Amino acid sequence: MYNNDVLIDSLRKLKLMNFRVFPHIVIGLNPRGKGLEYKAIDSLTTLNIDGLSIVVFTPINGTPLEYRSYPDKEFVMRILGYAGKMISKPLVLGCMRPREWIDIEEYAFKLGYNAIANPSMRFVEKHKDLEVYNLCCSYVTIKLILVLD
Repeated sequence: MYNNDVLIDSLRKLKLMNFRVFPHIVIGLNPRGKGLEYKAIDSLTTLNIDGLSIVVFTPINGTPLEYRSYPDKEFVMRILGYAGKMISKPLVLGCMRPREWIDIEEYAFKLGYNAIANPSMRFVEKHKDLEVYNLCCSYVTIKLILVLD
């Protein structure tokens, strides 16, 4: 589906040109490459990225991948944990994820993720002291960059 080396080289060039780089990793996008997410995270640790957004493959009606299923939930949680250990920059649980998996929001929060895009009402009610932005993860990352500067 993609060549990891080409993507990393592109990100490296953007950083050399002083662009902010806040890539997204889609867990489960490549069904034959389960585990490529670990390699992508490892590759990103070699760059001075500004943060990372993690999303979960979600089939969308009317697309060529609409008949695919979600990746295994335990695998998703392992990737979230691995990213939390390996990436020292801001982490975002992105907006594309199975909405019925509300426990991954709590898991990302416990891991120290800096933001959860479009959190569930259950999460919001439990964490009333947190600032809530019902935004796409791309907008959340921009907000994080502005706040952390």
